[in-house]
Amino acid sequence: LDEAFLDAASLTHYGGSLMQQLFADLIQGREELLYPIENYSYEDGMGLCGWIKNRRILLGNRELMESHNIEGIPTKSKETEYAQGHEPIYLSISGNLAAMFVVDVIAGRGVRKWTERLARKRVCIIVKSVDSFITAEKISAVYGIPKNMVKVIPKKLHEDFDAETKKAVRL
Repeated sequence: LDEAFLDAASLTHYGGSLMQQLFADLIQGREELLYPIENYSYEDGMGLCGWIKNRRILLGNRELMESHNIEGIPTKSKETEYAQGHEPIYLSISGNLAAMFVVDVIAGRGVRKWTERLARKRVCIIVKSVDSFITAEKISAVYGIPKNMVKVIPKKLHEDFDAETKKAVRL
């Protein structure tokens, strides 16, 4: 299990996942323990993929696991029972399910206040994320704003997003 946590910590750190801090806490912030990632990729709406020590590591939703024919995924009814209304995130190592994490997304008060203000002013929110559980529907539900005001951009636009939102001294 420790090896699985290190694999997940390495992949989330490299990919810039929201779960990065969770796994950083598990390794007590010791980034020197993280493994190098080879052939990293993000599959839109499904999750992260990468190779560590010649092992394929996947971290994402059920669809990601099914698309890669991962063995050991619980049935949908068992998943619902385990997750209890939260988001199940699967970790696969070398084609076998290694862990299932249950994630709950909650709204921070300050962020909620500003998203509501933006929605009232009819300003849309653009989100860059590599996490399968961050969807327009989820953001809409968590922050109580209309779904049509939220756009989670696909991976192919991440570089453009970074270029447009980078820090600048003058514009």
